[in-house]
Amino acid sequence: MGHIDELNKQRQHFFATASHELKTPITIIKGQVESMIMEIGRYKDTRRILPETLKEIENMEQLVKEILSISKLEMNTTNHTELLSLSNILKRVYKHLIPLANEKHIRIQKNISEDVMMILWTAFGKSSP
Repeated sequence: MGHIDELNKQRQHFFATASHELKTPITIIKGQVESMIMEIGRYKDTRRILPETLKEIENMEQLVKEILSISKLEMNTTNHTELLSLSNILKRVYKHLIPLANEKHIRIQKNISEDVMMILWTAFGKSSP
């Protein structure tokens, strides 16, 4: 397998992982809402919990928009230039991975390797004119 093929495979894995990681916050939010409906424990205080829940939903919504924007670039379906913040995308993914990693005693590094940058560059480069 060539270097470009390997980079493409890693890029696809990155996006699959990022998308998959949306499932966990959705499950958590669903549990929070169900607990609020049933008025269980700290979830009785909906005035405090609902803003937290809304913030998580907004974060996930932004992450989905950014992932879709990158996907559009990759498929070359955008007709205009879009400003994407790779840093923001990675921060959101990192933020959602930390609780899972802590539960499993896994350490996640925040710094981006040259290989990851090359994967992302390849994704953007393929759609550039």
